[in-house]
Amino acid sequence: MKMTVLRHQVLIHMKRSINRQFESRAVAIDELFAPPFIFRSPAFQRPFAWDFTDAERLFADLQSAGTERPDDVYFLGAILLVLAPGTMEALPTSAGASIWDGEEHVFEIIDGLQRIVTLSILLSAFRDLLGRDDRPRPGTLLLIEALRGALTTAATKTPRVALPGADGAYLSHCLGEAGACLVPPLATAVSMPQERLLGIRDFFVRQLRGMEADELSRFVEFVLRKCALVAINTTTIDRAFHMFSVLNDKGKPLTRNDILKAE
Repeated sequence: MKMTVLRHQVLIHMKRSINRQFESRAVAIDELFAPPFIFRSPAFQRPFAWDFTDAERLFADLQSAGTERPDDVYFLGAILLVLAPGTMEALPTSAGASIWDGEEHVFEIIDGLQRIVTLSILLSAFRDLLGRDDRPRPGTLLLIEALRGALTTAATKTPRVALPGADGAYLSHCLGEAGACLVPPLATAVSMPQERLLGIRDFFVRQLRGMEADELSRFVEFVLRKCALVAINTTTIDRAFHMFSVLNDKGKPLTRNDILKAE
């Protein structure tokens, strides 16, 4: 009996230890772009690399899913995050406490930067296209408020998603203020990542301008509440790199025949 109790206590301790070092959760877009998440790109992360083709594919997939299967959850893949240095001290310490609990804190994006930044651009375009109506309906006003909370932090009103250096400043310039997506930027893009960011922003705006108000509202609701990712969070960069290698390098690559059969 004593051995059984001891074994049970050891298992509980191990589970708590694992939970503090590694957690994953399926989250809808409106949960991901919300407290406690503040997203930053670490210094070693590559510059923004998605282009018009990648954004076009993402938009087409979302639009198709929202039209054909509006009640189903649309899966956008997994992202890998690591708590920024110094964050652990601010986390709750009670038994069963989670990385997801507490106030807003910074997560560095190890894998998934391109998707998170591109989704933040799409949400900014949503905010501005919904807000162009002089007399929006109550339901639309609620969506606009939700989008504003998704794009800026509650405490400091800083961007929820940010890139480092000049590219980050340009992203904020093109998206930050309400209505920013609907006007040409005052600053000229001076790097390839900046040209990509602006090109994707303008592509999304062009696509959304052609939608009727009801169609746009339904699409926004679908993206916010029916599109989901699996967020994997850990507490140290060493664990994050190990997980990254497991997620991206393990397993036998699919052959062309395998892919054709799946299609």
